[in-house]
Amino acid sequence: MMEIELKNAQKPLRKLRKALKQLPADPSTKEVHSLRTEARRLEAIVEALMLDRKKKTKQLLKAVTPVRKAAGDVRDMDVLVGNVLALAHDHEDDSLVRLVEHLGEKRVESARDLRRTVSEQRKDARRTLKEYSKLIGKQFPAKKRTLSNEAPAPVELATELSNWPALDEENIHPFRIKVKQLRYMLQLAENADKEVVDALGKVKDEVGDWHDWQELARIAKGVLDPEEDGAALRKIEEIGGKKFRHALATANTVRGEFFGNHSPSSRRNGRSPKGR
Repeated sequence: MMEIELKNAQKPLRKLRKALKQLPADPSTKEVHSLRTEARRLEAIVEALMLDRKKKTKQLLKAVTPVRKAAGDVRDMDVLVGNVLALAHDHEDDSLVRLVEHLGEKRVESARDLRRTVSEQRKDARRTLKEYSKLIGKQFPAKKRTLSNEAPAPVELATELSNWPALDEENIHPFRIKVKQLRYMLQLAENADKEVVDALGKVKDEVGDWHDWQELARIAKGVLDPEEDGAALRKIEEIGGKKFRHALATANTVRGEFFGNHSPSSRRNGRSPKGR
C-alpha cells in the first residue's frame, strides 16, 4: 500500500488558496497555468484520499472545479496563440494573422469568464480549501496516511496503462489523462521515484503538445478558407502529424520501460520491466 505524506497532500491546497486570493483582474499566462495546475492536483488528491466524500469533498469540488475549467479555457487559448505566433515567425502569412486575431478574441472572452467564475467561487473555494486541509491533518496522526482501498492505487493505474490497447490518435489523450492521474498520486508519496515521475511528465507534456496542435487544426479549419489559406492549414496539419508521431513514440517507450510488469516501482523491487 502507498503511504501519502501530509505535507505533500496539504501543499497544493495552500498554493491554490493563495492563487485564488492573489489572482489579478488580468492574469498572466503563468498565473492562469498555475491556477489550473493546482486545481488539477487538488482534484487528484481528493480522489486519492477519499475523505468525507458526502459533504466536504462535494462542497470543495463544487467550488473548485468551475475555476479549473474556466482557467483551462484561458490556458488553451494562450497555448494556441503561442503556437501560431511561433509558426508565423518562420512563415509570414496573412492567414496566420487572422487566426491569431480570432484566438485572441476567444482568449478575451475566456479571461472574462474566468474573472467572473473566480469572483463567484473565491470565497467558498478558499473556505472549503482551508476546511479540507484541516480534515486532511486530522487523518494524518503520524504525518503519513495509507492510501484508501477505495481509491485507484498506483499499481492499479500502472496495470491499466500497461494493458491499454495499442495507442493511436483516438485513445492516446485518454491515456495521457491516466498518466497525469498516476503522476499526481506518485508525487504525494515522500520518496516518489523521480525517474518514473519525470518519464510520466514527459508523456504528459508531449501528448498534450500534440493535442494542442490538433485543437488548433480544428479551429483553423473553421476560421480559414481551404483554398485561400490552404498553405497555413497544411502547415498546421504537418506539424500536428510530427507532434503525434513523437508523442506516440515517447508514450510507447515509457510504457514498455516502466509498466511492462504493471508496477511503477518494479526497478526498486529488483524486477526488470518487460521490454528492457
